[in-house]
Amino acid sequence: MKKSLFFVMILCFFCRFGYSQPVGEGNILIDASYGWPNLWTNVFKAAVTDARSTNVKVGSMGPISAQFEYMVSEKMGVGLVFGYSTSSVSYDDVDSGYFYDLSVTRIRLMPKFSVHFGQSDSFDPYLILAAGYASKNYDYVSNDPDYNGFSIDGISPVAFRIGFGGRYFVSENFGLKMEIGIGGGGLLEFGISTKF
Repeated sequence: MKKSLFFVMILCFFCRFGYSQPVGEGNILIDASYGWPNLWTNVFKAAVTDARSTNVKVGSMGPISAQFEYMVSEKMGVGLVFGYSTSSVSYDDVDSGYFYDLSVTRIRLMPKFSVHFGQSDSFDPYLILAAGYASKNYDYVSNDPDYNGFSIDGISPVAFRIGFGGRYFVSENFGLKMEIGIGGGGLLEFGISTKF
């Protein structure tokens, strides 16, 4: 009985340390994901949804994210995050009868650093820190002859993202991704991953 217990303990010890994480030094990871919610779209909708607005139409795309990562060691990676999203709102003003259409396109390009801390052979949990450039392009259309547009001051061209996520590899080179983060994308992002 004692020999059997000793054998089981040794087997458990080796099984515990026998796991290999699904990513390692020299691997290249490419992710594509779609995020939720598009916060600018929610802000636009809240700004024009009142008794003075009719025919309100709100639209959005994204945030869409593409990420590239190179594993410089077993636990650390460096890479690049590209993000894209659009938000738009159009409405008729009840008082004036004029039509207004506002849209904003956001593009982000951020170098990133990540730390991987998994011990599973199929699940890769990680922390990400990214900071870089943000571009915002505003467009408006209106049939109001007195409408001169708008200006927004103080918006920084800096983008950042801090997040926690995980990839579950369903095969050697293909996985599913989920990330929770703030800044530079959705609060939640879901997507696919490939590993080379």
